[in-house]
Amino acid sequence: MTGIIECARASSPQETVTRSPCSSPKSSEDACKSSVLHQHSRKVFHTHGEHHKLITEIPPETFHKVKLTQLNILNNEISAIPDEIEHLKNLQHLILANNKLRDINEKVFNLKALTVVDFSGNRLIKFPDGVAALGPTLEQLYLNGNAISEISEDALGSLVNLKMLGLNDNLLTSLPDSISNCQYLRELGIEQNNMESLNQEVCQIETLVKLGISGNKMTNLPKTFVNLTQLELLLMEDNKFAFVPIEVFSLTNLRELSLADNLIASIQPDIKNLQMLRLLNLQGNLLTTLPEELWSIITIVTLSLAGNKLSSLSPSISKLAEKSVLLNEVKNN
Repeated sequence: MTGIIECARASSPQETVTRSPCSSPKSSEDACKSSVLHQHSRKVFHTHGEHHKLITEIPPETFHKVKLTQLNILNNEISAIPDEIEHLKNLQHLILANNKLRDINEKVFNLKALTVVDFSGNRLIKFPDGVAALGPTLEQLYLNGNAISEISEDALGSLVNLKMLGLNDNLLTSLPDSISNCQYLRELGIEQNNMESLNQEVCQIETLVKLGISGNKMTNLPKTFVNLTQLELLLMEDNKFAFVPIEVFSLTNLRELSLADNLIASIQPDIKNLQMLRLLNLQGNLLTTLPEELWSIITIVTLSLAGNKLSSLSPSISKLAEKSVLLNEVKNN
């Protein structure tokens, strides 16, 4: 019998306007839904809830369940993965987020059926290079919330079917050139790192639909950014942009664009190119006026302007109001 083992401490849900690309699944159920291999007929073993006792090791009996397809032990205090993990040859999802792992046992990478791996919220300081051995099978990899400062050139090159890569909240200054091999990647999260620029190689991944680069030190984007024509969500918050990079205005499929908490003093008229936008977040900048062209985007549902230096809004705002648009309060400095 196949099955799922879950040992998760209950946590309070957090409501956000837009979830960052490649955030770790909030639960094992989320992880299952994100995979095309999810089967509702699988048996689920639960040991979570308000009174769940934290565990410090993977229960030994787990390794006798050789037909196990999903192992979800998150929000605990596991500090090591034993060699016996390699007995779980049928394992497809391995979720050990929010534990105390400092390194990853290489035996994990002998599990060639793995499609989803989540080691977010641990204490890793090195990227687990062994992940390269998972080659064409791995589809989702989450390493958010660690202390990883670099990724070796060979670590990502073989992950040719990777669809989601979460590297948010680490110490990265760049990505390896080999990321361009991930030609099926749809979501990339590199928020809250130390990047001053975006690798040109990322701009070769034309399948990207969601990209998060918030919380870095970027001032501009590569000219080849215009290649990312499939992007629907782009988060650029909390960087050092003094203007909206002109490349953004070529992304006519954008539905959600956040430029909050930068140093932007004006918005170019080219904003009118983004006729699919539903959410535009400009709060926390230095805006004193807005271009008339903005009001031509009648698809906007949420426009966030708080924390700027706007003294008034154009009467043309009525073009949006007629569409039941939600406008955040305009707060002036």
